[in-house]
Amino acid sequence: GEGGECGVVVQSIRSTTFRSAAHHPSCMLEDGEACWVSKGGAGERLALTFQRPFSLAGLSVTFQGGFAARSMVIRAAPCADSPDEALDEVDELEPEDVNEEQRLELEAPVARCGRLLITFPRTYDMFGRVAIYRLRFLTPTPPPGGE
Repeated sequence: GEGGECGVVVQSIRSTTFRSAAHHPSCMLEDGEACWVSKGGAGERLALTFQRPFSLAGLSVTFQGGFAARSMVIRAAPCADSPDEALDEVDELEPEDVNEEQRLELEAPVARCGRLLITFPRTYDMFGRVAIYRLRFLTPTPPPGGE
């Protein structure tokens, strides 16, 4: 793939709820047709840990139209085993309600991201459900001409 997701290896991904193995959140990391659907209602969380910390510049997300998040609050910590208290709120992203892939850049990159928590306080669906086909992690583009 072009720019941006090289070498980011997800160690674990968990959601507050998933209805069946077919809807396990790990399907978002694959290229299949499966779609992760949240249970609905506020407070759905996606918790991810990574094999190696990396520099996070943003997210690439493909929602199902009608079930996109209006806001995604991103919290990050430097290590996979960082405690919850170490999670710092990084940014709040505001996706559009479309089927196409959306590249959502953080205001400032997270230099060292080993653990990520994504919450969905507001959604386009009246019941608060979110449906995601693909989730990718963007890394900063190196400046042209080296350092």
